[in-house]
Amino acid sequence: MLDPSRNDGSPEQRSPWSEHDQVASSSSPALDSFAKSDNQNQLDYLVPEEERADAGTPGETQLPEDPVEDLAQNFSQASTFSGPGMEGSMRTACLQAVERFEAQRDWQPDVVQRVLAELNAVVKANTPSPADQLKREELLQRTCALVEEGLGDWVGMHVEPYGSFVSGLYTPSGDVDIAIEGHRRDRFGGPEVPVVELDKEEKAQILKALSKKLERKRMTKGRIERILFARVPILKYTDLVTGIDCDVSVGSGCARFKSTVLRFLGQLDRRFIALTCLVKKWARTHNMNDASNGTFNSFALTLMVAFHLQTQQPPILPPLCEIFQQAADSVAKDALVRPLHGGRQAAPGVLEAAHARLPEYQGYGAANSATVLELFASFFASFQVAIESWTNKQKMRPVRASTWSGDWTYRRWGKNYLFGVEDPFDITDNCSRTIFAKALPQIVRAFASASYALERLSSADGAMRVLRHLFVEPNPQFLPPPLARQSRNQRQAQQAAAAAANQAVRGLGPRGPPRDQLRQEAIQILDLAPGPGSAFVPSCIPVTPPMSHSVHLQVTSPPRSCLGSLIGAMATHRSCAPRQSPMAKP
Repeated sequence: MLDPSRNDGSPEQRSPWSEHDQVASSSSPALDSFAKSDNQNQLDYLVPEEERADAGTPGETQLPEDPVEDLAQNFSQASTFSGPGMEGSMRTACLQAVERFEAQRDWQPDVVQRVLAELNAVVKANTPSPADQLKREELLQRTCALVEEGLGDWVGMHVEPYGSFVSGLYTPSGDVDIAIEGHRRDRFGGPEVPVVELDKEEKAQILKALSKKLERKRMTKGRIERILFARVPILKYTDLVTGIDCDVSVGSGCARFKSTVLRFLGQLDRRFIALTCLVKKWARTHNMNDASNGTFNSFALTLMVAFHLQTQQPPILPPLCEIFQQAADSVAKDALVRPLHGGRQAAPGVLEAAHARLPEYQGYGAANSATVLELFASFFASFQVAIESWTNKQKMRPVRASTWSGDWTYRRWGKNYLFGVEDPFDITDNCSRTIFAKALPQIVRAFASASYALERLSSADGAMRVLRHLFVEPNPQFLPPPLARQSRNQRQAQQAAAAAANQAVRGLGPRGPPRDQLRQEAIQILDLAPGPGSAFVPSCIPVTPPMSHSVHLQVTSPPRSCLGSLIGAMATHRSCAPRQSPMAKP
């Protein structure tokens, strides 16, 4: 039975579709509910930075920032360009945080062994079996045959997987990311065009033709969702035979490249796979893995795990530049240091040359005997400090977690981002650009509570409460005292806002508008409307039938501190002009 807490041996024979390690699936009765799907895709990484800049990104913030230096000048500097000691400050702060955690933790050896066994069970419950892999390979073969027959008037294309299936980091119930690749040509002998060079409208036409063919052959369960006007056109559907969700796009050279490199890291040390599984399971439980709501995408979380293993003493994974630098020099001497710089395609042979170097790094992390539990705990201790630094100190935001260098680096971004998780293959791309300012309190609380909870493994019952908090249902009991006080103050402020709203509608006559509408309006004016960063939601009040009365709310609020403050409000209502008769002239 595989123990994912330790380093494993040499690579195995792998299938042509997904070159990942095959591990039998098992489950733990104590944690059966931990097995969840990981349905995040990596489509966002098909879009070059320039196109993302034109469309705007969720991670941008309008907070004041120092002037951004010219990008060309920045990129001409070394990747480890030192600002005013900021990367060194971040490195020191994270190391000290881990040291404090180790000094303060209350771990009993017998409890630690039980927790480690449960963590291993979580990993195994989320590890696909050979049957899961076979189902996906058969799905891909059916889809490939469908595309190779031709889509409408176009032929010459095939499909390839990318994302978590290629990286080996998918779960038994996870989806499959599929890309249509090859050269498109019409049936009448027209010129061949690589699909990666097609514009968005042409890609949408290919997907539309595929959706019609899927419907005609009745290969899907339920409706096909056509998202054809997004930055990356995509089809989403459920395969009829396997019940697996599929995301189909056109062209994915960059995403497949990145997924393959993540598979390389999993081959070097099994702890990378185990720790990624645990962090993603925690992230889904705490709503930290939802880019659309301002938190992390799956690729950013995976890079954070790899970075954490690179910065251990001694390191468990090598910096990616060590694997790729020689490959870039020997295969494409004119290639940039980063294989996908500026959103371009990788030079031919770069990935193959890097793969050929992997045997040199087998056993790279063997000198570090840290268990998955120790690495899981130190992950939160370290990144809690990094996230607080990014959140509270604007000058720290150019500090990047760089898996290319395997260390903290300093370089300004082209935009004002909140966090800095660098794409190792494209120095212009910030993988944490999805972070919303409104989600910051939620993110800070989630990392702080995980670190605080993992300090307390002194009893079996307490350890099971910690595991339930991490992987099943968040428990406010595990908020550190300062954040607990802040949450109490926030709750009081929201209760005050609710009371003010209630007071605003209490004196209205029977012809007043709906009370809950007025109440929510008052809360929004007070800027306390529940959102991604809110931990508490005020209760609702009864709704009265809508009337024709108009009400004017005037709500005032005293200055707020960072811990929140009680909010006063007053409301006055102003009657509208007498209603006219239905027959009256306007």
